[in-house]
Parts: sequence; C-alpha cells; structure tokens
Amino acid sequence: MQIKFKHVNFTYSPKSPFEYAALKNINLELNKHQFLAVVGHTGSGKSTLVQLINGLLLPTEGVVAVYDELVVPNKKYLRNLDKIVKKPKKHSSEQIIKAKEILEIARNRNVFKVKSLRKKVGMVFQFPEYQLFEETVVKDVAFGPRNFGVAKEEAEKLAKVSLEKVGLDESYYERSPFELSGGEKRRVAIAGILALEPDILILDEPTAGLDPLGAKLMMELFQRIYEGGTSIILVTHDMDIVMRYADNVCVLYEGEIKEVCDPITLFTSESEKYSLATPVLYEVAQKLIDAGYEIDISSIKNEKDLAKALSKGRKEK
Repeated sequence: MQIKFKHVNFTYSPKSPFEYAALKNINLELNKHQFLAVVGHTGSGKSTLVQLINGLLLPTEGVVAVYDELVVPNKKYLRNLDKIVKKPKKHSSEQIIKAKEILEIARNRNVFKVKSLRKKVGMVFQFPEYQLFEETVVKDVAFGPRNFGVAKEEAEKLAKVSLEKVGLDESYYERSPFELSGGEKRRVAIAGILALEPDILILDEPTAGLDPLGAKLMMELFQRIYEGGTSIILVTHDMDIVMRYADNVCVLYEGEIKEVCDPITLFTSESEKYSLATPVLYEVAQKLIDAGYEIDISSIKNEKDLAKALSKGRKEK
C-alpha cells in the first residue's frame, strides 16, 4: 500500500449556506501492506477520507497520492501552486511551505485517470448487493473486467476465481443474483470488486445489516483476502472488529486525524476521548489482568488468543 495525503481539506457545498468542512489539513502516509481500520464518531470524516483515495471525491485543497497516481482538486491546481513558489513575495510563508510540500509529493506522479486508479483501488460500500443488475451471477461479477477492456472469456475466468475467493462455487454461476440470500448477494457484489484484482480494497461499514454470524463470516473473508496480499482499509464503528482484525487504526475526530497506532495502544490510552467504545474482549482481558493474571494483552486478537494466554499465564501471588 502506498498512499499519501498532503495538506488535504475537503468541504461539502462550499460558498453556500450549507458549507461544511469534513476534513481539515489531513496528512497521512501508508507505505506497507496492512489491514487499516478508520474509526471515529458519526460525522468525523471517515467515508469522505476513503472516497478520496479512489477519486470518488476530489479534495478541496491538497493532494492524495496513490502509487503513481495523483488526486487533485482540479487541473489548474498544481500550476497555481507552482506560481506561489515562483513568486513568493505575494504569499505568506505558510502558503509557500505548503505549496512546496505538495509539489514535492506531486513530482513524478500523474494526475489520475479514473479507470487506472479504480483498478488499483476497489471500494465496497455499505449494502453493495444493491448494485447487482445482471441476469446471472457470473455476468454480474465479470462486468467490471469487461468494462476495463478484458475479453469476455478472460473476464468470466476472473469472475469464477473471484467467486471462489468469496466462497461461492459453480452452482451459483448461472443463478440470478436476485434469487440469492442477502449474505450471498453481498458476496457476489464483493466478488465483482475482486475480479478487478485491486491492490487495495476499501470497505465502508461492510458488516452493516448483518447478524453476528454473518458479520463474522464476512470479516473472515476479508481476512483471507488480506492474507492473500491485498491491503485492506476498513471503515467501521465496531471496535470489536478493529481489535480482532486491524493491524493499525486511524482515528478521525471532527475532521482531523488524532491518532495512527495499533489497536491495543488506542484502547489502553484515550479511546473514550474520541467517543469510541471499548471492545468486549479487551475489557475481559483487562479485568483478568486486574485480578492478577499474567496476560500479554498486546498478543490478544480473539477468544483463542485469550484462552492460550490464560493457559500460559499464572495468577500472581
């Protein structure tokens, strides 16, 4: 994963009575394969942040670099920054510094082309099953590759591989997606994104509307995709999911990044400050520690880890 945000602001309905600053001076760098959770209270800017990564939204100010692609506010933006640097007397020192830093990120990168960027960055929205429309499952999953110029036969091969990844076998190929269960529809929709073979998969509240078992199965699917080499960026309100699956957490609060750390560091510090719930598993482990059990809480991701830690640990005398 190679993503850089530099001095990014995003404002909805600018210069109107409904103007709202959703993101404020975002600076973020993600340079390794990881499972990143983006968290924060409702309205903190989570969905806005991830939609900038694949160009669904364009920043009001600043740039987002995704590999060699550059998401910018408009075509003139970089030229205007270059003018600031070349004529510094007309601008403040802060404007000049920002312009130089943004231009440094922009060097050797191209302003993004929609198809190129969205092949690298796939996005799964809440309730992706609502986007199904083809008459068979295979045709629906193959639609994305076909839209990117892949031949029909090859697109169907990619579709079948993707369906296998999400746990749907050949018995589903010729079925109508509208005859499937809610969970199966969601898997078909996700397979349609995977068929594009993205390097980064963005998940915006992917367990919304699912029962606990369905959510567990869905997250186990994403864990397998991650272990297969695809970087994951997950937007969620569920801190239990964050603790179980995420390597790192990006905390947004009122449009600003407040923390980028591992989950345990977040939950042992000031998660309540940002209106974040404490995971149940963490609470149980912490109570056992308080009761005198020797447990390395940083090694715990799930119930099996906790049981293993308890079997190794002993109660302090």
